[in-house]
Amino acid sequence: MNFNMQLPPLPLVDGCLLIDNSTLETLTTCPRAMEYGKLYKRIFAGDKPSLTFGSAVHNALEYRYKTCKNKAPDEVQWQAQADVIEKYFLTNPAVEDDYRTSSWAIDLMKKYNQIYNVEPFNVLVDAKGETLCELSFSLPLFDYPLDRMGIKSVPVIYIGRIDLPVQWDGSIWILDHKTTSMLGAQYFEAATMSSQQLGYVWAFQELTKQKCQGFIINAIRVKQPPAKPKDGLDAWWRESFQRQRYHVQPEQLVEWKANTIALVREFFYHYEQQYFPQKTSWCIGKYGKCQYFDVCTLPQGNRETMLRSTLFQDNIWSPLKQT
Repeated sequence: MNFNMQLPPLPLVDGCLLIDNSTLETLTTCPRAMEYGKLYKRIFAGDKPSLTFGSAVHNALEYRYKTCKNKAPDEVQWQAQADVIEKYFLTNPAVEDDYRTSSWAIDLMKKYNQIYNVEPFNVLVDAKGETLCELSFSLPLFDYPLDRMGIKSVPVIYIGRIDLPVQWDGSIWILDHKTTSMLGAQYFEAATMSSQQLGYVWAFQELTKQKCQGFIINAIRVKQPPAKPKDGLDAWWRESFQRQRYHVQPEQLVEWKANTIALVREFFYHYEQQYFPQKTSWCIGKYGKCQYFDVCTLPQGNRETMLRSTLFQDNIWSPLKQT
């Protein structure tokens, strides 16, 4: 890629630009990563054991709350939940010698069901009595006036998938499952300003016209226990499953929407300039190198070749459920 190269056309769907949480996270970090992932639609093809494991756990939780609602699975339901995990790993094999295997996911979910044997909340259901679980949405955000290539304006649509709306203490909350290797005060403090969670509260209220009190982080520590946990194995397991509620005020949602629109306008600015700059402070973060690190270290003329190589794959994931 070089300064004079024409960027790919906008990835419009029925004339609209779809924006999800992953897109917004990239917008807050590095515009160049946004270019590679959103315009060229290429993402790293290497193994991602944390994502695989997290997805398997999400699938198991989806089964529990759709099938068992507020109680832990009985023996038949538990076997079906374990089968959900095994089935996911069949098509997404665990990395060799990594602890995040299907067996460990099954053990983790068994402990989860024991600790949360009966939930303190009620899951929400639709008119047919089916649990509102993994609730996909697509909502208009704003129209961007793009006078380019015959396009006068682009409707921007905010899309996503809400894990589990619940009623707790008489109020509605958005419960979001999070798998993590580390827990603690800093982990939960970081969620306070989560654009994803604020966006999901906004989306739920827009969808249902019901007041949502806030969101709940349903944190699951995926690390295996040490040989001799400091306070014993039971304490280790209790610490591995934690929840925290966050109240959201109406003005926070107003600001979230204004911030989100400003970020999307920044994307359009870079597109109209036909140049997405690098923000090199994000090249290496707390989780390691950016997936495009090796691309950006190449001469400009060689970067697209690497992006098109088998080291990367098409970015086809969407939070919208396909039918």
